Amino acid sequence: MKNIVYILLVIIQISCSHKPSPIQEAIANSDIESVKNFLSEGNDINENYNGYPLLAYAIKKNAHKELIAYLIDNGADVNQFNKGRKSPLMYAAKYSRNDLIPFLVSKGAQVNLQNKGKANALIYAIKYENAIGLKMLIELGGDMNLKLDDEHTILDFAKEQNSKEIFAALNLEYKIKLGIDGPYIFYKNDSIQSIRVEEINNQLQIKKLALVDKKQPIKITVDNNEKEQFEIQLQQKLEIPKTNYDEPEKLVAISDIEGNFYALKKFLIGSRVMSVDYKWTFGKGHLVLVGDFFDRGNNVTQSLWLLYDLERQAKENGGMVHFIIGNHETMNLQGDNRYVKTKYKDLALSLDTTTKMLYGDNTELGQWLRTKNCVEKIGNTIYVHGGLSKRLADENFSLQEMNNIGRAYYGKSNEDIIKNNRAKGVFSSNAGPLWYRGYFTENLPQSELDLITSHYNIDHIVVGHTPVKKIKTMYQDKVIAIDLKHPTSPQKGLVHGLLKQQNVFYTINESGKTQKL
Repeated sequence: MKNIVYILLVIIQISCSHKPSPIQEAIANSDIESVKNFLSEGNDINENYNGYPLLAYAIKKNAHKELIAYLIDNGADVNQFNKGRKSPLMYAAKYSRNDLIPFLVSKGAQVNLQNKGKANALIYAIKYENAIGLKMLIELGGDMNLKLDDEHTILDFAKEQNSKEIFAALNLEYKIKLGIDGPYIFYKNDSIQSIRVEEINNQLQIKKLALVDKKQPIKITVDNNEKEQFEIQLQQKLEIPKTNYDEPEKLVAISDIEGNFYALKKFLIGSRVMSVDYKWTFGKGHLVLVGDFFDRGNNVTQSLWLLYDLERQAKENGGMVHFIIGNHETMNLQGDNRYVKTKYKDLALSLDTTTKMLYGDNTELGQWLRTKNCVEKIGNTIYVHGGLSKRLADENFSLQEMNNIGRAYYGKSNEDIIKNNRAKGVFSSNAGPLWYRGYFTENLPQSELDLITSHYNIDHIVVGHTPVKKIKTMYQDKVIAIDLKHPTSPQKGLVHGLLKQQNVFYTINESGKTQKL
């Protein structure tokens, strides 16, 4: 079952991210007159524009139903796949446009239509926990017994995903599945409570403990076969980092760990940042974490605690840990748990709370994350998860303003963010530093990168967020991309990251081997 689930999730994660064209901007704004003018000029309604047919894009961007009906009435194919292999009905299921599901079906959308990877609208409703949409699809003829391969069905996929809401929609008995996790440190009035999931007598149990002294060491257990452990110590005071730093004597960077403790540990030891017993060994060097340490993996909490404690140790030794916020950090702080593993959702359920509250502003990790920057300049290089767009420079966003706004809005709802134009700019999915993918999805002229680097008085921008097969430079070395698919075991290869020493960039792997970029 794991193989078919993996294949489906890879397909589901394929995206077509580009700078919106004028017609796409018109659709996103539900500007029906501009759409009418565009089509009156002879443009094909079923052409893929930046990877999207107009109908699929309208559903994705939450366009008004009136515009969607107009597109269909004028020939939009309700079963057309985009280049990411999603149909309009799949988009409706993914984005919970449940009002559109019966409407699209009434216009000819095929409920059970599968793409080449066997995904369909039911799969998207299940993956994105759209229980209402799933029930509607089933009532309209959706077949949960449709085959995904020779052995497995969509129902098997739903069971593997283990969502309480989906199980309720399917009238299945839901069983909580915990995993070794924590601790989560909560502050309430003058008390400190630690909550963790431990294996006791071969059974996983939630253990609550009052902490009397913040100075006492706290044991962290990794959720892997070895159940390896390390100790951390709570910081006595959380400090807001600077935005600008001088160039250190040496620096290593890695991004998009996504709860993969195996890769994080291997890299930190191999690059000589820490010892095998989790002690800082990097002297006055700097460690830069370029976002997305949340989601998809089973050791998110353990990875965060390790970095949290290395930050404390680094300061004591004249070094520095820079934790840059990425889009998945902000999603979790907002309570968007679409990519959160079941074990975390089930822990929150067991505690009668939400995944958002596990990192609330009354928790140690929640407070720590809320101090962090979304962009930092170290020497002649900017480190940012998504990237810096020309729009940020044109609108005269300083690095300090981005960080100030980020901290002010981490954990706030999208409704709160869009009320403030400057916050909208920082958290923009098209142009903001947390989400921007323009270096990879647009054919940017070199002059645009020259303008950005000149505006921010830098030579390089190091980014994660957009996966690459290997660490590489782009745009005449202005951009360095470091988001890799990190291995989860020795059989899947070596972990790689970035090293900067004496103003020269290298790749460095878990064996300490370096190669100049």
